[in-house]
Amino acid sequence: MVYVKRVSVIAAVAATFLLITAVFLHSLVRQSQADQTVSVVKTFSDEIAARLEERIATRFSVVELLKFQWSDGGIDTLADFRRAANSVLKQFPDIQALNWVNGEGVITQVNPIEGNEAALGLNVRALEKTAPPLMESVERNALSLTEPIELAQGGLGFAAYTPVFVNGKLQGHINIVFRTAPLVQSVIGEAASDHFIVAVYDDGKTLFRTPGLDDAPFPAVRHPIKIGSRTWEVAVAPSRQLIENSSSYLDDILLGAGLILAILVPAILGEAHRSRHTLRDREERFALAMEGTSDGLFDIDAETLEAYFSPRWFQMLGYETGELPGTYETFRSLLHPDDAHHVASPSDVIRTDNLQHEVEFRMRHKNGSWRDIKSRARLVYDGEKVTRLVGTHVDVTELRQEQRKLKKAAITDDLTDLRNRRGLTRVLQREIQKTAGAERFCIMRIDLDRFKSVNDRDGHEAGDAALREIAARLRNNTYDFSTIARMGGDEFLIAWQTEASDERIRQIAESLVNDIEEPIFFSGKELRIGASVGVSFAEKQDADEVSDAISAADIALMSSKSSTSGSVVFFEQSMRDVALQEAALASGIREGLERGEFEPFFQPQIDLRSNRIVGFEALARWRHPTQGILPANAFVSAAETAHLIEAIDEQILERACEVLPILDMKRPPERDSQH
Repeated sequence: MVYVKRVSVIAAVAATFLLITAVFLHSLVRQSQADQTVSVVKTFSDEIAARLEERIATRFSVVELLKFQWSDGGIDTLADFRRAANSVLKQFPDIQALNWVNGEGVITQVNPIEGNEAALGLNVRALEKTAPPLMESVERNALSLTEPIELAQGGLGFAAYTPVFVNGKLQGHINIVFRTAPLVQSVIGEAASDHFIVAVYDDGKTLFRTPGLDDAPFPAVRHPIKIGSRTWEVAVAPSRQLIENSSSYLDDILLGAGLILAILVPAILGEAHRSRHTLRDREERFALAMEGTSDGLFDIDAETLEAYFSPRWFQMLGYETGELPGTYETFRSLLHPDDAHHVASPSDVIRTDNLQHEVEFRMRHKNGSWRDIKSRARLVYDGEKVTRLVGTHVDVTELRQEQRKLKKAAITDDLTDLRNRRGLTRVLQREIQKTAGAERFCIMRIDLDRFKSVNDRDGHEAGDAALREIAARLRNNTYDFSTIARMGGDEFLIAWQTEASDERIRQIAESLVNDIEEPIFFSGKELRIGASVGVSFAEKQDADEVSDAISAADIALMSSKSSTSGSVVFFEQSMRDVALQEAALASGIREGLERGEFEPFFQPQIDLRSNRIVGFEALARWRHPTQGILPANAFVSAAETAHLIEAIDEQILERACEVLPILDMKRPPERDSQH
């Protein structure tokens, strides 16, 4: 009897112990699952915030590039802006609109017009929410973002404005517009929408929100991000489906299997351990799969360097899934040789102790082409030990190509495909530093002769054809010129490092003139154009001298054009003195025009047969404030050089018309016919 009681007590104690153990392990598994869920959510929140910030910043940077083109002359008209905007919109279809806002704050051009008709003609300066960022952008000369607004096109979104100044004068604003919901949804991805509840706030105001955030089973993880001039907040919580997917069947049987638990404890502990690792292995891949259709995922074991590459990763590089071995060496073998040195190995990344690592490089596609890839990676820890490196590879080839096109367009002449004058001085300053030994940095300014007559006689199409042909001849010459640029109109610039003597440089210049003078055939016509050349040199010791050297070549060119057509003239200091005098004279002429100092002196015209005054010739005179009355030969040459001769003619004609009515046109007394 005593024995039976003792066994009963032992069984009761054992049952109680096992039940307590079951409850404890149930709680342990649940806590482990909760911890893993929170970790997944936090990772996803970090990635959502980073991707959203990166996506908008990329679009803003393209807007800044358009601003640079307009400010620097690459875009001169609204037609130019429309072409550039349409090019950007093809690359970034998530942009709602790229508009032009004039200096008065009115939207005068909308791109694309379809779906955005309501915005055309809108005065954003008169609206409460758009006026402050518009004015702020002018004050800061930087891009400024609105708070959430109801778009004229319909729906909730936001707009940003960046001012465009040309020669210090405000021309207008470039306006970029986004609809919030499509933008954020494209960042989250369709697959992730089933597993996460996401909201985006701007100063407490809701920009985007998926259902269920208020009654989510876990508190939302919040992450601030900088968007333009404003701060947004991304809030992410797990959906019930994610929690269910993360749960193990073990916690459902623990409470009801107290006695069986004693047998299953080793299995439970092993399964719980495996479950934690499975979740940990899965969390980074899943959290980074926000845009599964565009991002290739990778997962590299820090010790073995075995790697997982997602199907999209293989597809992005033209391979079938699993066609290449799943190792880190596979990735290294596809890197461009010039980029391999700055792509850190997993061990190097681990030693940096940075949680996130970002780099851009080129990878070889199966067809042999090179793709621009942006890589974002994270370190995954087990305790304090790094076990894996996981992340995404995004193909940004088209984006980089478009950016390169825009940058090239900003510095390239559309007609001739030569470099234009924008930023040319900086380029020449860098090139002059490459001169060595006995080399000199030579600059030639070339101006076409008889080009205006071709334009006037044969039309602008003929003139454009002539410019393209001459540019090709300069580009295809046999000399090693480092820079060939079109300075505008019918002027070109050539620069290079050379050890050649002055005589040899003269021969080179004369050879270029001979090439230019060769007939140009257009639409059955033979066009003949000549050229004049001015030559100067910049010293290596002073890169800032480049600007002076360009100016000196221009002065030599003017001297060349004033002499025989087709001549080559080297700059001499005396030419600069003459040029300064002419510049001072031209400045005086401008001031004289403003003060109305040019006036006609009337010289009568007499018919010798009748001895009568039949008219008057108006002679231009300058009533100079200090030098008295100056004849035409004292200022006409400088006026022609400064393109002021027409202004003088207009002032003389206007003054002559004022005086003509009071001129006495009566015939003088007749003389005695015998005299």
